[in-house]
Formats: sequence, C-alpha cells, structure tokens
Amino acid sequence: MGAEVVRAYGAQDRFVHKLEDRIDNYNRVAFYRLFSHRWMGIHLLVVGNVICSATSLLWNLTKGIKSGALVGLGTAFALDKNSSLGFMVITQSEVEVNLMSMDRVQHYISNPSEAVLRKRQLSLNWPDKGRLEFLNYSL
Repeated sequence: MGAEVVRAYGAQDRFVHKLEDRIDNYNRVAFYRLFSHRWMGIHLLVVGNVICSATSLLWNLTKGIKSGALVGLGTAFALDKNSSLGFMVITQSEVEVNLMSMDRVQHYISNPSEAVLRKRQLSLNWPDKGRLEFLNYSL
C-alpha cells in the first residue's frame, strides 16, 4: 500500500533521495567500524607476536634442563593467547555497546512523559448530518 501512495503523490524522487542518504549514513558508520576492527586486529596481532616471541626468547635464555615437550607447551599457550586476546577485546566492546543502548533506554524511561492529548467529545448522534462539502475544489 505504501508504494502506491508514494507513486500517487509523485514523491518517488524524494523517497529515493531519502533512502540514499540513509544508506550513505549507514555505510559511513559501517566503514569506520570495519576500519577500527582492522586497526584493532593488527594491533592485537602485534601484541600476540610480542608475547610469543618473548616466550620463545625466554625459553632460549633459560639455563638448565629443558624438555622439548615443555617448550612446545609454552609456545602453544603463547600462540593461543593471540586469538583469545582478540576474542576478549571484541566481546568486551560488544558488551559495552549493548550496555550503552540499555543506558539510553533507561534515560528515555526516566524522562517525563508528554502531555496526554485531549479527545473531543462527540455527540451521541454524530454524524448528525449526512452531507459532504468540497471547498475550493478543482480538477
């Protein structure tokens, strides 16, 4: 039903421009979000590589008897922390975004309501006349 009304009023261009503006706004936000996730991913990879390199360096610098299984286990744990670190940061940011939306809902709930609209009382026999008037009508 909505498309027919838009076409009847000849407002297709206005609605198309409004839709394009909204898509542009969404894409702008989506681009910055994707960019920030890539930036964060690169930095988390660097931190993970530093952790893995430091673990391997410490294994090489220690003196004494080193078991190959123990060195492999330590290096595997260091490599695993890289993906765990990214997952924890992304999860934390999603939780923060969701809590921000809850904060907005709480803010809207605490705002005072607008005044209630007063309804006009109609007579019991409304409509009392069965006529229709066209004022300043032309084709």
